[in-house]
Amino acid sequence: MLTTSNFNVAASAVYSIGLVPIVLHFSNVSELGLWTLIVQFSGYLSVIDAGVTSACIRRFVGPIARNEMTDLSAVFKTAFLVSLSQGALCCLVGLLAYPIGLLLGIGPGKLILFSSVLFTQFFLVGIFFLVRPFTSLLLAAQRFEINNAVSSFATALSLGLIWLGFSMGFGLWTLPLVSLFQQAISSSVTFFMVRKLDFCSACHSIDCKLAVVLLFLKKCARFNWASSQLANNSLIYLLFQKDRTGRPLDPINFIFCRQTLEPLRHTQ
Repeated sequence: MLTTSNFNVAASAVYSIGLVPIVLHFSNVSELGLWTLIVQFSGYLSVIDAGVTSACIRRFVGPIARNEMTDLSAVFKTAFLVSLSQGALCCLVGLLAYPIGLLLGIGPGKLILFSSVLFTQFFLVGIFFLVRPFTSLLLAAQRFEINNAVSSFATALSLGLIWLGFSMGFGLWTLPLVSLFQQAISSSVTFFMVRKLDFCSACHSIDCKLAVVLLFLKKCARFNWASSQLANNSLIYLLFQKDRTGRPLDPINFIFCRQTLEPLRHTQ
């Protein structure tokens, strides 16, 4: 993860360095200043997070390590609702785009453009706040390498999109379009990686222990070491045993239990 994170930092640095000459090539300093203001104000929205993302990562680590899906589900639902509220707040803050432009003293010729692009940028940030719990889930599971790699590629590719947007006359509207591209790519990879997460590693460990117990009891039955009462209790326990995810014994182990412990039921 450290290597891909370094690539992400390097891609961000290349993006920041390459952005200035591209904007100045197609526009002027005032346009670059408006772009910078919009990016800075969009970055200020991260304050709304208030450390929730970091807290979610810490809260996710325990249930993932212990494979406690019930606890993980409860924490995730809470995190998603909080992110939903924060995203809605970002969208509401976007309604202040026009007053912000007035306070900054932006001229009438650029005020409408500035406020419109700023509102759109705020709205995009608010929408993609909903992805943060999924990102925290991947970080807690230490499965964020592919996300960093794809994010680095998307950031570097954004310079080409900015060049294309300005050459086609989109001007400042290139900024929200590029942001939408970056967030859409990142979110798609995040959802894909979350679907590939395997929270059932503890199940395999339980299955192995169960197999050992069953083989031992089977050997005991051959030498009449197990009473019928022990056999019946063991059968009831194992057939209704649940793993740490709260799910019942899978059909394969269910059949294995019955075939292995059936002789024990008749042992006297």
